[in-house]
Amino acid sequence: MPYRILGFIFVVLAAACVCRAYGYAWPSGPQFVASADGSVLLRIEPDNRWLTQPNTQRLPPTATVFRFDAKTESFQMVSKFVLRNHLMPSKAFISNGAQFIVTLDDWEPEEGSTPNAVVVYLETGELVKSWSLEDIFSKKEIGRFGFVASDVPARRWRGDPAGIANAYGPNGEDMLRIPSARELKWQVTLTMYLSTDASKMVFEKHPERDIDR
Repeated sequence: MPYRILGFIFVVLAAACVCRAYGYAWPSGPQFVASADGSVLLRIEPDNRWLTQPNTQRLPPTATVFRFDAKTESFQMVSKFVLRNHLMPSKAFISNGAQFIVTLDDWEPEEGSTPNAVVVYLETGELVKSWSLEDIFSKKEIGRFGFVASDVPARRWRGDPAGIANAYGPNGEDMLRIPSARELKWQVTLTMYLSTDASKMVFEKHPERDIDR
């Protein structure tokens, strides 16, 4: 067996062992997300060719949006585009009508450590805005979460279930809500009204508990 094949197998097995040791797992297939009213579906598919094909460059995941057609009683594809994530987003949401698509974090163990902590797209795949953890919180606030060296590169900063509250705002805006993680020292829930104007999207912080105080 050629050495490069052996080397490839070793890398895959080593990565799998590391993932199991830290409780991480590669995404095995597509991720499906439905809007709250069931009118649209979001399909996110990772490029897993590199797991079985040596020398294949891994591509970013692909998102496909489907809209329900009452006449044919079936879902029809309306858009397909590439996401910013390296492997897969950790979480994804789609609003009623597919006006907004939101992803949270890169796949474990990169949670909270990339420029994709929060990303907002339009139905067409156009990027509205992306945030890293440092774009949302100050250095002092990030320190209050209580991250330790063993967390790196993952920095758990949020809880579940996050999601989009459709038409929740005073003018019918969709609202993104990201709850706190109960095991963290500093617990803070984030909310933000979604907009096609990136300058209007600002996170509001709702602290719940700080065990150091």
